[in-house]
Amino acid sequence: MGKKCYYARGTGNFWTNRVTTLASRFRIIAQSAIWTGVFWGILEGLSLLIAREFPAIRAAHKNPPSALWMAACVQTLLFLLASGPLAIVSHWFRGRFEPKHALTLFTMIGAMLFFSGPEVLDRLAYVMLALGAGTCVWRAFARTDRATMLFKRTWIPVLALVLLAGGTTSAGWLVRLWREASTPAASTANAPDVIVIVMDTIRRDRMDLNGDASLTPMLARRAAQGAIFANAWATSSWSLPSQATILTGRIPQQHGADWPHFRLSASVPTLAEVLRSRGYATGAFSSNDAWITPEYLGRGFNRFETYRLRDVWRRTGGGRIIGRLLRPFGWRPDRPSKPMQTTTEEFLRFAEDQTERPIFAYLCYMDVNRAYYDRMDRGKWDPPRTIESGVSAYESALTQLDTEIERVLLALEKRGRLANTIVAVTSDHGESFGEGVGDRLPGGHGSSLYTEQVRVPLAVIAPGRVPAGTKVARPVTLTDLAGYLTFLAVGGDPRLTGHDLLATPAPDAASELFLTLDYSKYSARSIVAGNLQYIWDRTKKTDKSEEVIDLVEDAGVPGGVAIEPRDLAAFRALVHRTDPAAGADALR
Repeated sequence: MGKKCYYARGTGNFWTNRVTTLASRFRIIAQSAIWTGVFWGILEGLSLLIAREFPAIRAAHKNPPSALWMAACVQTLLFLLASGPLAIVSHWFRGRFEPKHALTLFTMIGAMLFFSGPEVLDRLAYVMLALGAGTCVWRAFARTDRATMLFKRTWIPVLALVLLAGGTTSAGWLVRLWREASTPAASTANAPDVIVIVMDTIRRDRMDLNGDASLTPMLARRAAQGAIFANAWATSSWSLPSQATILTGRIPQQHGADWPHFRLSASVPTLAEVLRSRGYATGAFSSNDAWITPEYLGRGFNRFETYRLRDVWRRTGGGRIIGRLLRPFGWRPDRPSKPMQTTTEEFLRFAEDQTERPIFAYLCYMDVNRAYYDRMDRGKWDPPRTIESGVSAYESALTQLDTEIERVLLALEKRGRLANTIVAVTSDHGESFGEGVGDRLPGGHGSSLYTEQVRVPLAVIAPGRVPAGTKVARPVTLTDLAGYLTFLAVGGDPRLTGHDLLATPAPDAASELFLTLDYSKYSARSIVAGNLQYIWDRTKKTDKSEEVIDLVEDAGVPGGVAIEPRDLAAFRALVHRTDPAAGADALR
């Protein structure tokens, strides 16, 4: 008997027969692409959603619920694109390449994307698991007609599964809107709006808030209407712990959102929770989709907008493959994509929706960080990039961000809200450009506690609450910002501690500022006291692990100063008082 044929054969001329048979082969292979793409994509989406609940899994690559259907769509699309070439191969090698071969190939790729999604297994492990899945499919569909019958009978339920996944995530979005609308009315009469604007990765010396000569002249004029803090310090030099401090008023050792655990302590209240309990509608709008996300800092926010669809697909298994293929050509789809204008529009829509209650809004703009690293991260065949060109891109983006922040304030002014609004503008950390422009090594951020990385701009504008033209030269820390804003808005709350940023500290009050760094291979602690900064680099195991820096700057980078061992011991004791676990090592 002849071999059974599972493809349609034409009855016309030679070329018509060829086309008809090829189309039939493509149809069957495309059906297998849809089936396996949806099946393994849904499984991958589920694994990504489970990973959201474990901070250390895919730490900087979280996905929103829409990943449940997006992963299925991306995998299906990739497999469908491969169906055409596979149909041609099947036509050339008739009898040697059947539907079960395509099904097995798609299964192995889909299984590999599924097992590699959480990034908790060794590469060899998920390759072996994918081979095992492919072997099971090969044996289950040894007869080609089993595969074709499966596709014909189940393609409609499979597509319905994708629609169900999309409907489920949309329902979650509707529930969040309902919860936002059900926020009780404010109990405080004439309560002001509170807006915190965080310019991600902005160092203080690139932002002079005192005049038009700065890179941010519009913000300088706005800041002159309130208080400018010329000596403000972040608590760390990377985003998550520093911005968690802004929202909680606690140092990283207290709030817990730091390397390697990442989780905000359940016992630590946030500014959003406190203000929401006072009747505020709360919203966060972030373009830092690595760390400033609802998974890490979402507590207390009715609305938290971070991800766009592009951000979701690029973090699926198929999206990561596309990113790796395009990276040598200089295109980085794996880089954050939300521009400052989108972040602003998200906030303005939120503000427009809230007419019956005051708002607390948290805006995080990452555009300056992205501009610098996009300029420095060249493709495989691109010419080398100079530090000077990267700094130029950084400064140009900062000036653009100045215009965008002015757009936010003007929009509020036109709507009559700005006169009763408290606005705080700051940054979570700075950036070291390296020795080529006079900075210290290591470069980047999250790598040291030198001033380039932890000294940040800070201005608070609150008409009628903060005197215009106020300038504060003494060192202040972002740990006091949440408590200070709560004091200005609702008279304070015992759940948020912090000193009045405008009040002179009492003579017996601790005036030292504590800074901490734990990120990847870097670990350091620092104390700022008066004009001196003590830094203990825990990654160095030599006698040069400690240094004291004179912060009185004329030009260039401040230099180290000699200090008596007795005074050095005093700094170590201050570290131990604030961070006993690390301080015990310092005192040895």
